[in-house]
Amino acid sequence: MLAAGASSLTQSAGILPGTIHYACNNYVVVWDLMRGPSKTYDLGSRVGAVASNGTDTVAASSHDGGLFIIQDDVLKTLHTYEKPVTCLAMAGSLLAAGTVAGVDVWESGTRLNSYTFDSGFYPLSIALYKDIVVVGGTSGIVYALNGAETIKLEGHENWVRSLDFCPLENGDVVLASASQDRFIRLWRFSSQSVEEDPLKSGLSTRVQHLGSFTVFFEALLMGHDDWVLSVKWDSHTFRLLSSSSDSSLIVWAADNLTHEDEGYDLWTPQVRLGDMSILGASTATGASGGLWGAYWLESGVATISRSGAWRIWAHDTWEPIVGITGHTRTVTWVAWMKEYILSTSLDQTTRLWRIHDGHLQEVSRPQIHGYDMLCCEPVRDDAFVSGGDEKLVRVFGLPAPVQDLLESLGQPLGGHSNLAGATVPALGLSNKAEASDETFALPQGETPREDHLQRQTLWPEIEKLYGHGYEISCLDVSPDVSLLATCCKANSVRHAVIRLYTIDGWRQLEPLSGHNLTVTRVRFSPDSKLLLSVSRDRQLFVFDIESQKVVLTNPKAHSRIIWDCCWLSPTEYATVSRDKTVKIWNTSGEVLTTASFEAPVTACDFDGHLVIGLENGQVYKLDENLCIVKSFKADGRIEQLAIRRNYVACASETLRVFTM
Repeated sequence: MLAAGASSLTQSAGILPGTIHYACNNYVVVWDLMRGPSKTYDLGSRVGAVASNGTDTVAASSHDGGLFIIQDDVLKTLHTYEKPVTCLAMAGSLLAAGTVAGVDVWESGTRLNSYTFDSGFYPLSIALYKDIVVVGGTSGIVYALNGAETIKLEGHENWVRSLDFCPLENGDVVLASASQDRFIRLWRFSSQSVEEDPLKSGLSTRVQHLGSFTVFFEALLMGHDDWVLSVKWDSHTFRLLSSSSDSSLIVWAADNLTHEDEGYDLWTPQVRLGDMSILGASTATGASGGLWGAYWLESGVATISRSGAWRIWAHDTWEPIVGITGHTRTVTWVAWMKEYILSTSLDQTTRLWRIHDGHLQEVSRPQIHGYDMLCCEPVRDDAFVSGGDEKLVRVFGLPAPVQDLLESLGQPLGGHSNLAGATVPALGLSNKAEASDETFALPQGETPREDHLQRQTLWPEIEKLYGHGYEISCLDVSPDVSLLATCCKANSVRHAVIRLYTIDGWRQLEPLSGHNLTVTRVRFSPDSKLLLSVSRDRQLFVFDIESQKVVLTNPKAHSRIIWDCCWLSPTEYATVSRDKTVKIWNTSGEVLTTASFEAPVTACDFDGHLVIGLENGQVYKLDENLCIVKSFKADGRIEQLAIRRNYVACASETLRVFTM
């Protein structure tokens, strides 16, 4: 099971029959529309653009200059540029790729043409139609090229972010261009000869020639309040779909469809979807999330929100449909909260997931934050604690509306809650509890959609825990739910302490010291009597909770950084290290078993079975002799593992759950 959000790009996806290939961090994720996300392709660095020819081939680019082709489920490298590939376009067997140096057109692995542009112009969007290449970028000019011929389509007043062609039955072609000037312009590539009116002059009436086409401006579409990020034609119905930073999606239709030869100069919004614009919010102020990419699907129209969620609306009724969601950056921590999975990420969110029909479904987004999130753990069944790139730990409580939703899904969480929901104030850092009389009702008995998740499933913050001097690195809650242990990043003894808080009243106790550098993991023993800690200083400590004394320490437990640890019983525990080894110890400090692996071991967990994760993405289930019983493959470095019953949740570049 895989959950992965889509990257916020104007060219984030390629649509093929039955599947969508979309960008997520360093990966291209394959979304089978019947079965959900099922496969990933690693490009090696952050994905820059994804495009498809609509039938059998997907192209993708990466920030390190890679240009890739995915065909017949195989990823192939077509070329490696010295600079990032910023935009792509496909038409049949043709592929156009844009970099800061210009645009190359490829066919079947062979470079056909290369185009360069005026100094200071960098391509951001491309469209192809037969031998014609149009390019938009960091100016208001759209370049149209056909072999050695070049014309400039002028009129936009800001960067051109998206281009798309639509052929007509009479042989003409209409080009749509979307710009940060908030407007969409339509250009007619006419197969008929058109003469310029000598009584009129100006850019809007200019007639140019390119190959066998006469090119002129046809219509200006005004309706968005912020940058227009993407345009896409539905060639069957001659409708245009546009998405914008104002968080709206508009379907445009021509009012004079019966006058094809006379041009379509009158266009109106057929339907407007998405969210209401916030007065004063704009891309310039950073207050607008926006909808990235506009796509026509067989079932409806789709777009991507800044949170990485796919938002879909049905064609005929324009009713919203539940899409897939997921973290858009590295998942840093996972923990089980009864039957749910709690995850945090560098995308500054904490999310709650359920396993349903073999899929991961996001049922709540408890925390939307202003800092990257690094760790989280449940406290009882109705609260959790989280830490991130800030000096404090925050405690969140389960609100009544989310509690009712989870109960309606057949998996209740926690007892009766008196907490209202929460909001994130404008320019706010974290969740703020709503007034108790500000109630709202979530749809019951169904998976919440993205518009509910980001606004109505936040958990109110009920406590802040202070004391650390640097960013929080890890935390743990004792099995008897009496104590919380937290640590922060450190390069001295003073800050490399473990702080303890009582969960009843959140009172801070005397900190535990001993380490010299950042504590990478703390774990309470199953009987809550001991606390195990490992660190970048290659040491391990075992503390007695009642006396707060060091029971044992080993200054050279491993030869490299110790990344993780876990208890196997009240008297035995495991440690994993960058030195590629796993060691089993007893509480007397003796090494019982040691095993080596092919890569640094970065994570481990135990719940009847010991499971470890490696830096290369491998996950191994081990027996009592540390021999591999079963293996899984995740996406990138394993950051964290959490086992419950027969499932192991894996935090890496994406969130995965494997069945053991």
